[in-house]
Amino acid sequence: MKEQLSVTKKKIKLMEEQSEMAIMTASASQLTQHGSEYVLLRQKRKLEEYKRQIELERDNGDSI
Repeated sequence: MKEQLSVTKKKIKLMEEQSEMAIMTASASQLTQHGSEYVLLRQKRKLEEYKRQIELERDNGDSI
Protein backbone atom coordinates (compact mmCIF):
# COMPACT_ATOMS: atom_id res chain seq x y z
CA MET A 1 0.00 0.00 0.00
CA LYS A 2 2.83 2.42 0.85
CA GLU A 3 4.56 1.59 -2.41
CA GLN A 4 1.38 2.27 -4.38
CA LEU A 5 0.95 5.59 -2.57
CA SER A 6 4.54 6.53 -3.37
CA VAL A 7 4.06 5.69 -7.05
CA THR A 8 0.83 7.70 -7.16
CA LYS A 9 2.53 10.72 -5.56
CA LYS A 10 5.32 10.53 -8.14
CA LYS A 11 2.77 10.39 -10.95
CA ILE A 12 0.94 13.40 -9.54
CA LYS A 13 4.20 15.35 -9.24
CA LEU A 14 5.08 14.48 -12.83
CA MET A 15 1.66 15.58 -14.07
CA GLU A 16 1.99 18.86 -12.16
CA GLU A 17 5.38 19.48 -13.75
CA GLN A 18 3.99 18.68 -17.20
CA SER A 19 1.10 21.07 -16.59
CA GLU A 20 3.50 23.82 -15.50
CA MET A 21 5.64 23.26 -18.59
CA ALA A 22 2.58 23.45 -20.82
CA ILE A 23 1.56 26.77 -19.26
CA MET A 24 5.09 28.19 -19.45
CA THR A 25 5.46 27.30 -23.13
CA ALA A 26 1.92 28.21 -24.20
CA SER A 27 1.50 30.96 -26.75
CA ALA A 28 -1.15 33.47 -25.77
CA SER A 29 -1.38 34.93 -29.27
CA GLN A 30 -3.84 32.32 -30.59
CA LEU A 31 -6.23 32.57 -27.64
CA THR A 32 -9.22 34.73 -26.84
CA GLN A 33 -8.57 37.80 -24.71
CA HIS A 34 -9.63 35.99 -21.54
CA GLY A 35 -7.58 32.91 -22.41
CA SER A 36 -4.58 35.06 -23.16
CA GLU A 37 -4.90 36.94 -19.87
CA TYR A 38 -5.22 33.65 -17.99
CA VAL A 39 -2.09 32.15 -19.57
CA LEU A 40 -0.05 35.31 -19.03
CA LEU A 41 -1.20 35.56 -15.41
CA ARG A 42 -0.33 31.90 -14.74
CA GLN A 43 3.09 32.38 -16.33
CA LYS A 44 3.72 35.48 -14.21
CA ARG A 45 2.70 33.70 -11.00
CA LYS A 46 4.87 30.69 -11.80
CA LEU A 47 7.88 32.90 -12.51
CA GLU A 48 7.34 34.71 -9.21
CA GLU A 49 7.17 31.34 -7.44
CA TYR A 50 10.44 30.25 -9.09
CA LYS A 51 12.09 33.51 -8.02
CA ARG A 52 10.96 33.00 -4.40
CA GLN A 53 12.33 29.44 -4.44
CA ILE A 54 15.67 30.67 -5.77
CA GLU A 55 15.82 33.39 -3.10
CA LEU A 56 15.02 30.88 -0.33
CA GLU A 57 17.64 28.45 -1.60
CA ARG A 58 20.18 31.25 -1.86
CA ASP A 59 19.37 32.43 1.69
CA ASN A 60 19.69 28.87 3.00
CA GLY A 61 22.98 28.35 1.19
CA ASP A 62 21.51 25.66 -1.04
CA SER A 63 22.52 25.35 -4.64
CA ILE A 64 20.04 25.19 -7.49
